[in-house]
Formats: sequence, C-alpha cells, structure tokens
Amino acid sequence: MCRNQQWIPVFLILLAQLTPGCGPIPTDPDIEDSSSEGTVYVNEEWGFQLTIPEDSTWSLNAQTLFHNRASNGLPKVNVQISKFPLQGTRFRPTLVVDPRALPRGNTIERFVTSLEEELRGRFIGYSAEEKRTLRIDAAEGVEWVFRAASYRGYGSRYLASAVVYRQQVYVMLGSGISVHFPLEEYRGIISSLKFLR
Repeated sequence: MCRNQQWIPVFLILLAQLTPGCGPIPTDPDIEDSSSEGTVYVNEEWGFQLTIPEDSTWSLNAQTLFHNRASNGLPKVNVQISKFPLQGTRFRPTLVVDPRALPRGNTIERFVTSLEEELRGRFIGYSAEEKRTLRIDAAEGVEWVFRAASYRGYGSRYLASAVVYRQQVYVMLGSGISVHFPLEEYRGIISSLKFLR
C-alpha cells in the first residue's frame, strides 16, 4: 500500500464511528397538531401545554434556551403566539408566555405585586384596570388589562396574566392597539393552559 493511502482505513473507521450520530434534523417536538380545537404547544420541561386557535391568522414561535436557566434549573422558554396584522397596519398582537420559578414562600398576591413593579418599570404610562382571579386546570391566577404609552410599534393595551402551579408561575402578556386587541382570543388561549404533572 502506498504511503499516501495509509490514512484511508483510519479515515473510514473514524467515519463509521461518527455515522450513527448522523440522521435527519429533528423538528420541534413541542408542537403537536390537535383535533378541531387548534394547534397544541407542549413543553415537557416546564410541564404545560397551550392550544392556539385553529385559525390561519395565528402563528406560533417557540424557543427553548438551554444555555439560559431559571432559578429552578429549567431552561428558559420564549413562546410567542402572534395574530396577523389588520389590513393596512403592521402591528401584530402577540401573546408572550414566560414560565418562571416561583420563589419559595411566595404567594400569587406577592408575585403579582412584584410583576406589576416590573411592568411599571418597562412600560411608560402604565395604568392598570381592576384585577380578576382565575382558576385554570387546578391552578390559581390573576389577570388584568393595562394601558401604556405606545412606543415604536409596541402596543398601547395589554392583558397580563400570572398563573401559579406548584413552584412555577406562568406569566402571559398579550399586546394590542385600540383597533386590534384580541382580548377574548387571548383569554381563550390562556384558559386552554393545562399542566402535565
């Protein structure tokens, strides 16, 4: 065997060892098609699912940030459920789902108070309406609508919701503008929240 060809068997052995790891690129296993109710988003790490309306005007974008962990060790998740803009506008109402670890000893009331402080700091002109309690799949929660100054294409009306289940809190924030604020559709998505554990 020529000296230049001695590397071929070594290369073939290395290639054979690497080949079992090759395969099709996986698709997002967290998005499943449901029956006539709509598309179901499932997140196994945080143990929840949501149903997005069976309507071609809604889209879903979900990312799991494995390198960025919450205080409970779970990977942070960014779920955005968006509605297409009305004709003649560019604004897309979006419901953002942000699961978080609930600090030990914290209650829904204390968490909502701290969440409101966070929102006041993020939104200029924050003005909340009355809060109402929620009961979703054996979990307690609070929701409220608030207004803020419109800024660079962000909305001026919002639905905030926080649902506590075990030591986790599911924060959901839906944006809108005066002519395009799908409040009842947001509430439908939030009420579809189910816990897997």
